Amino acid sequence: VKMLSPLVAAPVGSPMRELGMFRTGQLLSDARQWTDARGVYTQLIDDPQGEELAPYARYGLAWIDLQEDKLDVALRQFAELVETVDDPEVVEESLLASGICLRRLGRLPESREQLQRLLGLEPPEPTLQSGPHELGLTLLALDEHEAGQQLLAEVADRWPGYDQRPDLLLDLARSYQLHRQNESAELRYRQLLEEHPESPAASQASYSLGQLAFGKQDYQAASSYFETAWQANRGQPLAAESLYRLGWSLFRQELWEDALERFTRLAEADGSQAFRTEAAFMQGECQWRLENRPAALQSYQRAREYLEAGSKTVGPAVPVLVHLHAAQVLGELERWEEMEPWLQVILDRYSDTSYLPQTLFELATSRQQQGKLEEAIRLFGQVAGNYRSVIGARARFMIGQIRFGLQDYAQALPEFQQVMFGFGGLQAAEDIRPWQARSAMEAGRCAEVLIGQLDGEQRSRAISVARDFYQYIIDHHNQSEMAAAAARRIEELKKL
Repeated sequence: VKMLSPLVAAPVGSPMRELGMFRTGQLLSDARQWTDARGVYTQLIDDPQGEELAPYARYGLAWIDLQEDKLDVALRQFAELVETVDDPEVVEESLLASGICLRRLGRLPESREQLQRLLGLEPPEPTLQSGPHELGLTLLALDEHEAGQQLLAEVADRWPGYDQRPDLLLDLARSYQLHRQNESAELRYRQLLEEHPESPAASQASYSLGQLAFGKQDYQAASSYFETAWQANRGQPLAAESLYRLGWSLFRQELWEDALERFTRLAEADGSQAFRTEAAFMQGECQWRLENRPAALQSYQRAREYLEAGSKTVGPAVPVLVHLHAAQVLGELERWEEMEPWLQVILDRYSDTSYLPQTLFELATSRQQQGKLEEAIRLFGQVAGNYRSVIGARARFMIGQIRFGLQDYAQALPEFQQVMFGFGGLQAAEDIRPWQARSAMEAGRCAEVLIGQLDGEQRSRAISVARDFYQYIIDHHNQSEMAAAAARRIEELKKL
């Protein structure tokens, strides 16, 4: 621009003055100096000597409107150029820009019509490259994804020197990913990284490859891609998202310290605060697994403060898990009374959560540890009565344990038996089976206690019942850690 300034400042009629003005407008527009560019283009249009370049200047003004999202204004100007200008280059570029405007306005059939009209003119390169690219994007927006992908792939394979190639490859790969054509998506993302590793689109490709790797549970590869995306996008919106996904990829590999470092960086660096609740929560998750329970509790408290301040979360389950996991950490610290306010928040605000049975179970455990046994039995009963999963089996087992501890053996035995036979029986899910074995063991112990309190035929019956419970373990849970103990108890019972 500085080199061209003498031409622009020259008197009207000076050689090359108008060309210098036009070129100055282009450079200012490319530099996104819209106001200055408008001034130069307008001056050229008003110049009596600028008649030859005026259509190009008018196109330049319309293009600035397009860049500033003044789409209706830009569209009117492009349409006027198409109808009033004879220069094929201006007409072709105006048709291309009209197609872009119409697509961004959501007028997709009209966008397709304009772009097809452009291609019917058989424009020269590079319009012959950008035209199919833009038409492909319009077809994708019309949900004609196969036709759109075919057009984009043709441009990619035919013109390796296309100046918008990084964006083209990114658009094509994203469409494949959106329609779960993951192998094709990976191929194009990798092609983009190999051909244009320094382009802005490359960091987007790295992030998307991380997503695909994470979806395949290849967390090590995902970590590498998200690290690259994060480093390339420092200070950009995608940086926080990349760092968050990087932390999760490391977390999935059980690299707790590395994951904690990334989530801590996220907590400190996320200027938009979009991830601050998740960052604090995941700091707590890592610290909990590192058995640093006081630090974990502090992180959960910080996440709760963000939630109370109205902070949004990426994952809908995060608010529930913040409170549930804080309560569980307090339980491990045997701070039973402090657990309950955390759990009560879930019951009051998130009663439709899938974590409700776990919440009730933890609340019951808190009441049990505080000696409020009848309340504990009631809460465990809610879980056992309403859920046929492992949490229900565990709750029923705990009722049996409480009854056993109260020496109410007649009430304890049926609870243990319900776990053995009422949660799928011999077809029970694998995670329920250990609780069946434990219940049988406790039922056998109950029966053995009764043996000492009975005599005669009742005593013999109690011995037989105890032996049957232990035999159940050997017959149906012989891989259980209880099996050897059950066999020993049977041998002892034989001596009675």
